[in-house]
Amino acid sequence: MKKTAVTASPILPVLAERWSPRAFNSAALPLSRIASALEAGRWAPSASNRQPWRIYAASKSDSPEGFAKLLSFLVPFNATWAAEASILIIGAAQIENDEGKPQPGALYDLGLYMGNFATQIAADGLHLHQMTGIDVDAATKGLDMPAGWQAVFAGAIGEFGDIAALPEKLAAREVEPRSRKPLSEIFFPQ
Repeated sequence: MKKTAVTASPILPVLAERWSPRAFNSAALPLSRIASALEAGRWAPSASNRQPWRIYAASKSDSPEGFAKLLSFLVPFNATWAAEASILIIGAAQIENDEGKPQPGALYDLGLYMGNFATQIAADGLHLHQMTGIDVDAATKGLDMPAGWQAVFAGAIGEFGDIAALPEKLAAREVEPRSRKPLSEIFFPQ
C-alpha cells in the first residue's frame, strides 16, 4: 500500500512515500535487514561529532526474548499493534555528559540520526513506525543504560501487513490520506 504525500514543492520520492503504518505482517526479518539503516544513521550530522545516540534492537526471529523485552517497554496501546512488527528498536540519547552536565543537543542529534535511519528504511522497502509512547524509566533501567543516558522513543519495523487485523479505529487511520500542517504555519521568513 502506498500513501504518497501530496507536497507543495517536489521532494525526493523516498521521502514522499515514507509513512508510519501500524499494520505489520510479522515476517521473519533478521537484524541484518536493518544494517544499511543503522549505517545511514551513523553518518548523520552530530554536534562536535559526539554521536550521543544508541539504538537497542531485537528481531522477533533472531531473539524472541529480546523482542519481548523491548515490547514490554511500550505503553499498552502501542504494544497491541507493535507486537506484529518484525523488529523493535529503542532509541536513547546521552542527555548528560560524563561530568554530569546537560547535553541539550543530544536529542537534536538523535533526531538527525533517526531522520537518516527512517529514510534508509523506506528506501530499503520496509516500514518504520516511531513512537514516544514508552515507559522511559523502565526502558532506561531495563536496558542497563549508563548514567546520563535516557530512552527517548521506540520504533516498530517490518513489512506492511493486513489492515483488517487492526482494531477498527486504527484500521481506519491506516487508509486516511497523509496530512501535515501547511508551510504557512511552520515557516516564518524574516
